[in-house]
Amino acid sequence: MIAALAQIGRCGEARAVFESMPGRDSLSWNGIISGYSSSSDGRRGAIDALRGMALDGSRPDRVTFLAVLGACTSSGSLGEALEIFGLIRDHGLDPAPEHFSCVVDMLGRSGRLRETQDLIEQMPDLPSQSQWASLLSSCTIHRDVKLGEIAARRVSENASEAGAARISLRNIYAVAATSLQSR
Repeated sequence: MIAALAQIGRCGEARAVFESMPGRDSLSWNGIISGYSSSSDGRRGAIDALRGMALDGSRPDRVTFLAVLGACTSSGSLGEALEIFGLIRDHGLDPAPEHFSCVVDMLGRSGRLRETQDLIEQMPDLPSQSQWASLLSSCTIHRDVKLGEIAARRVSENASEAGAARISLRNIYAVAATSLQSR
């Protein structure tokens, strides 16, 4: 009920229901945090709830951190997302691929492409095609041909994605060529 109220923009009511609960566990905290995360201006509420969760003695889990990272991603708050990403290990958890995907997306969109590549390559598990595809998309936006070629090769390792990778790479070349011609 808490998450549903927050998701439809009734965050005040969701918070009131949450506050009226006699005992809160990680499930109820995750409900309010997820609700904030999917509301239009939920980043602040999600981060505040994460801090409240710690003060309450509840232990955040991977779901908690994914919801807060999602709120940061939606609002474009890269600095806070990086801070939250660092907290995952501070709480004795290993970041899951979904946590990495949020940060990969944000770093790439912000133009920090080398950091994005480094993060992907430092993942403890093999990076997914979607993480490399996210970097490829960011290379198109930011006109980075060299890194785009690397990302396209990695995406193309999955035969079903090879065609899309070639199209993205052609787009990078076209944007780069247009940029050179306009100089």
